[in-house]
Amino acid sequence: MEQGVTKQGVIKQARQSQSGKSVSVLVDEVWYSCKDFSINNYVGKPIIFNTTDSLYNGLNMHWINSFSEDESADALAQQIPEDHGNSPIAVPDSAQTIAGKVEHEPPMAFISNTVAHAILQGIIKDPSEVESWCFACTDAIVKCRQTDIKSKDFDTDIPF
Repeated sequence: MEQGVTKQGVIKQARQSQSGKSVSVLVDEVWYSCKDFSINNYVGKPIIFNTTDSLYNGLNMHWINSFSEDESADALAQQIPEDHGNSPIAVPDSAQTIAGKVEHEPPMAFISNTVAHAILQGIIKDPSEVESWCFACTDAIVKCRQTDIKSKDFDTDIPF
């Protein structure tokens, strides 16, 4: 059995593989497969991992055989902060000011739900498409904030 190589990096994404038998994990800029589903708990965190390569259907597959959280000072400095629904996303410069004042970050729940539904419906097929959807949601929020439309304009039975 091949010994493998020990590496370290930050897990940027994790998702179930198409077969459902493993997890596809993006560490730095390389996709790996891992059979330990607990790796989902380490997204955004630095890890030390043992990896080997194997051929599968003509493709070179990168496998994470074992891993642990990297708690060294250098690794923790690279850690992606946890998002509790209130951290800002990158907003285009054109969307940052409305009527001369800086707007707060867009509601993350709206963006998250919109993107999640697009993924579930198969509209978003590749992770590279997510960023453009986030920008589109942000633009929609900015345009809504620029109007004077209130809920009572749509439903007169709601007391204000």
